[in-house]
Amino acid sequence: MAPSTATTTKTSRPSKSCGKLALQADAQYRSKHHFSLTRAEASTENGYTVANARVAYRSGDDRWELAAHVSNFTDEEYLVQTFDLAGVLGMTEQYYGMPGWWWVTASYQFGN
Repeated sequence: MAPSTATTTKTSRPSKSCGKLALQADAQYRSKHHFSLTRAEASTENGYTVANARVAYRSGDDRWELAAHVSNFTDEEYLVQTFDLAGVLGMTEQYYGMPGWWWVTASYQFGN
């Protein structure tokens, strides 16, 4: 099994009158690994780090929140699966992880 490391950090600054700002980040590192027993170059991933981040503001009364998220913010290109079919079909089938992307969320809590 290839070495893999993951880490997460989260911090927030509460204030009853102003609300709360929260920052969150995580990263996962995976070293060089092979998708086949033959260790063929076509079925080898050289290793990668994927990092994500989130920043959110929650109102002082905890009724609403606005957040911005970024996944794979370095837009790292990495393989999640490979099938070396060169001997049978003359091709290698490869599946890549999600590219970098971002989104914004807004939420409101109704009632008590």
